[in-house]
Amino acid sequence: MCLAIPGKVEEITTDGMIRVGRVNFGGVVKNVCLDYVPEVVVGDYTIVHVGFAISKIDEATAEQTLADFRALGVLDEELASEDEAFLRAARSPQSRCPDGSCSNQSCACESSSANSANSANPASSANSANSANPANPANPANSASSANPAASKP
Repeated sequence: MCLAIPGKVEEITTDGMIRVGRVNFGGVVKNVCLDYVPEVVVGDYTIVHVGFAISKIDEATAEQTLADFRALGVLDEELASEDEAFLRAARSPQSRCPDGSCSNQSCACESSSANSANSANPASSANSANSANPANPANPANSASSANPAASKP
């Protein structure tokens, strides 16, 4: 998951030409690029996404959002160091599905791919092919009376 997290700017410095802030995210302090929010000063709260402050936010909203994230259990995950994140990922169960949507016990991707393989089978789809193909002589719509209305007149 990748959330934008609110934090309080405790210090502002520069790294070359880049404006950098030390931002406190409810106890976890990280360096953040402040170039996109030049109006932010020490003491302000900002929303941070992947190391970049993207907007200024009021204190009440920031504190409520941090409390909500803590209650949901996502704050530790979002603020983990790179090593902690890799370790957590290595310990978590791995899905066999490319998009990670299936559990390890049952894989909906395998059953849906089997269904699509059956629909490719000409024997199982012969009737639908006949009705879908107007040029197919087996298609009832291609009888002499329906193809040429004059042919059915005496």
